[in-house]
Amino acid sequence: MAALSNPARRIERIVATRNGAARLPAGVDAQILDPDAIDGMLPPGAVHQGLAVRASPLEAIELEAACAPADGRSVLILDGVTDPQNIGAAFRSAAAFGARAVVMQDRKSPPLTGTLAKAAALFEAIDTCRNASCLPVS
Repeated sequence: MAALSNPARRIERIVATRNGAARLPAGVDAQILDPDAIDGMLPPGAVHQGLAVRASPLEAIELEAACAPADGRSVLILDGVTDPQNIGAAFRSAAAFGARAVVMQDRKSPPLTGTLAKAAALFEAIDTCRNASCLPVS
């Protein structure tokens, strides 16, 4: 639901069961489908709970923007973390401790997909920086 209220997100499509559509915020329209039809649109094993959204990815911020100006909040740096559930746990921890951003490698980290979003459910609240390495390039 956070993706629907994030102005930085471009929502491309919303599909929902009748029960799922009842949970949508006022003014948000969805195409009503049977649960089996939604199941067929998603990757194997995905759980939709009556609602599926296709949205544009959020823009990653630059490393310098993630770290400056210093305001006392932490920046979580993930180096070599490849398991989506571990990354999801890291995002949840970062949000719980009020981190300003999460920095991840762009080549060795999994993409920020729906599976990872479900594990973290916090992409809308924390800035993300994807960098070739966790060291600034001069």
